[in-house]
Amino acid sequence: MTNPPYILSQLSSISRIMNLPQVFSFLHVPVQSGSDDVLVGEGGMNREYTRRDFEKVCDELIKSVPDITIATDIICGFPNEKEDDFKQTMSLMEKYRFHICNISQFYPRPGTVAARMKRIDTKIVKGRSREFSTLFNSFKPYKKYVSTTQTVFFGLESDNTKTMSVGHLKNYTKVLVPIDLELRGCKAEVEIEKGERFHISGKVVPNSVVRLVALPKEDSEEKKETETEENCDEQNYKVVDSCVGDGCGETGCSSKGEEKKEECCGTGDCQSVEKVEEEKVDTSETSSFTDVKFMVAVTLPAVAGLSLVIYAIVKSLKRR
Repeated sequence: MTNPPYILSQLSSISRIMNLPQVFSFLHVPVQSGSDDVLVGEGGMNREYTRRDFEKVCDELIKSVPDITIATDIICGFPNEKEDDFKQTMSLMEKYRFHICNISQFYPRPGTVAARMKRIDTKIVKGRSREFSTLFNSFKPYKKYVSTTQTVFFGLESDNTKTMSVGHLKNYTKVLVPIDLELRGCKAEVEIEKGERFHISGKVVPNSVVRLVALPKEDSEEKKETETEENCDEQNYKVVDSCVGDGCGETGCSSKGEEKKEECCGTGDCQSVEKVEEEKVDTSETSSFTDVKFMVAVTLPAVAGLSLVIYAIVKSLKRR
């Protein structure tokens, strides 16, 4: 994320960086309004850039970075925003047809100059917000991807239903595929089947998955066995045998400290556990020694410092 005045002198460098294969070609550049009267005019937002500055940023990035995604922010109903100012903001959106835009209604933040300004009628502000949102939501930026094959990068993300793995294109377009935990940390080719308003979806091309990041290997059986041992340890028991055959691996710990076998999904071959006596370790000496070291470490510097202060006072009195 950046603001126009901070990126104007760095456009060529930013463009080169975003063209690197390791970097998403995505940038969030808030504009807030398409009217200079609102941005820098009297009674306006007192921004450090004009509409033309913002357009220069967009034009240069779009020219230099293929298929870049530029996100922005818009505030509807700033106190000095007139109808013509709002229309200019609408025209800015029409011109660039941003894929992502955070739309908000003006709210006076306490302690700011704008908080003391006379506010526009709430009905007008809401009407402008609805009109702008309707325009924004009418765009179909992702239809062009349907029936194409795209390279998708997968992180650790899944959707809210936990049924879809979430990845992103190079330009950070959101991609959904049927959930597959093995895709985490990988890139894959995906056949795009649908283009929704805010994402695209499809299916992974077979044999196209390439691992980019090594993730910790999780062995479900080892994990289950470890969990069993931990549960038994909590009750002072240890695992003696392991489940064998087609059992589910569920085991129980004897509550009375007696060796006990539990059936695993009807196999009869299961873990047995036996009581383990707690090893009581006398830590009093260790604890005391640690406390002494701590007291010495804290007390000596304090005593030394106090001694210096007393010495300085005595020396000062002698001079008098």
